[in-house]
Amino acid sequence: MKDADEGRKIATSGALLLAAFAVTKAAGYLQKVIIAHRFGTSSDMDVYSLSFTIPDILLFLVIGGAVSSAFVPVTSERLARGDAEGARRVVNGVMTAAFLLLLGSVLLLELAAGPLVHALAGRLPPRGQELALTMTRILMLQALFLGMGGFAAGVMNTYRKFVPLALAPLFYDLAIIAAALLLTRVRVHGQPLGVVGLAIGVAAGGLLHFLVQVPSLVRVGWRPMVLAAVRDPAVRRVARLTVPISLGLIAIQANLAIDRYLASGLPPGRIASLDFANEIAQLPNLTFTTALTLVMFPYFARDAAVGNLDQLRRRAALAVRLNMFVLLPSAAVLVVLGSQITALLLQRGSFDAHSTALVSLPLALFAVGIAAQASIFLVVRVYYSLQKVVTPMLIAFASVVVNLVATALLLHPLGTGGLALATSIASICNFTALVLLLRPLIGGFEGRRFAISLGQIGLGCVVLAIVTAGAWALLAGPGPVRLDARHYGALALALALGGSAFLGSQFALRSQEAGVAMSVFLRHHDAVEGVV
Repeated sequence: MKDADEGRKIATSGALLLAAFAVTKAAGYLQKVIIAHRFGTSSDMDVYSLSFTIPDILLFLVIGGAVSSAFVPVTSERLARGDAEGARRVVNGVMTAAFLLLLGSVLLLELAAGPLVHALAGRLPPRGQELALTMTRILMLQALFLGMGGFAAGVMNTYRKFVPLALAPLFYDLAIIAAALLLTRVRVHGQPLGVVGLAIGVAAGGLLHFLVQVPSLVRVGWRPMVLAAVRDPAVRRVARLTVPISLGLIAIQANLAIDRYLASGLPPGRIASLDFANEIAQLPNLTFTTALTLVMFPYFARDAAVGNLDQLRRRAALAVRLNMFVLLPSAAVLVVLGSQITALLLQRGSFDAHSTALVSLPLALFAVGIAAQASIFLVVRVYYSLQKVVTPMLIAFASVVVNLVATALLLHPLGTGGLALATSIASICNFTALVLLLRPLIGGFEGRRFAISLGQIGLGCVVLAIVTAGAWALLAGPGPVRLDARHYGALALALALGGSAFLGSQFALRSQEAGVAMSVFLRHHDAVEGVV
């Protein structure tokens, strides 16, 4: 009965999060369309993308999932023991320490922004370097606000308050949309703010991301600046766990920084096209995997806290297989119809056919690795639940080396496509190493079932690719993509037919993941007990 109740809770939470994330991703898509329409793959958009690099490194160093990933297992341990007051002390201590650390880091980086930006953007013309410095300074505020929002998300995750988790990114996107529509057109000294207005909107969105979670924070016992709580031993334990997690995440950000730096030496539009391609490729990850990770991580943490490794192994292995079941066919679609999808999603205004051509190759090559890249986030949560944080860090550093070697081999022949493929290769290596080294810690990873599942999904992806490509060719006809009802309808029908063919193949092959996935989407609670 207890397992059935948990199954209902996870199914309900998962369905709620999927719906909320669908709305959030719709807002995120609208944001990208408006930005693409205004700026396309222009040199200003290159600078805008590059300006996120230093603030994002700070964000990932201090938070980036690191503290929340260390925080959730430690606080869950106290909650599992019934120590609600102790859990509140950890919340207040971590949040206080986080604010002081973020504020101090932002102030130091504001002072050092000049030489740092010059080192990163030195290949750009003088105007581009000056613009990069201005926007980097503004985006430092986003790191402060979004960093606090990330810590708040860790609290929401621990207490399983999923609605604020879903609303926070929605408000973030809405602020950027407002800035793109209005603030970018405001004139200062006779010139429109342009991408600087976008940067201001991003900083405002970071503030809203935190503020929308404040009421729920207060209800679980959070109070601002509780300095006494910082002395709690569990807060120091979170800090010790955070350091290797943060370093591992910095390794991931290093891959992105390397890509942007190298792309800055290519013709204009390459940094922006790389970012647009990555954002489209990440849509399945950010919609499905984020929801799945948020729902499953507290259960991973609880299983580890009570020493139930069999349950942890079963949950983790099934979660990764479910993730592959969704992400691999999504990747197949992006490889087969990536150019058409890009055109129909973004090609309007300043984002023209040339911009679509710039995005298409890196999009297809990013897609090669999205299933592995997304599954990394699930698998490292199992390590964090076990409070084994050094191994993922070392693997992440090794993946930087793999990325550098692959980039050196692929950049010249493939340009931005080489950067994307190098990232995919590094992600696949990272995921494989994480799974292999996790097996001894939890008594295996259901390897035989995983291999069978990958084989079934792989066959299904071949069927999907053939049906989707054939349906598009038949329905859309020859010639370039047109932004009309026929081509939008052709894409929708091609995806529907391809998706149906994939699901049909999986049921014909008696895929376990097909039944569980359909149960989650249809909220058939009794079948979802397999997840928990």
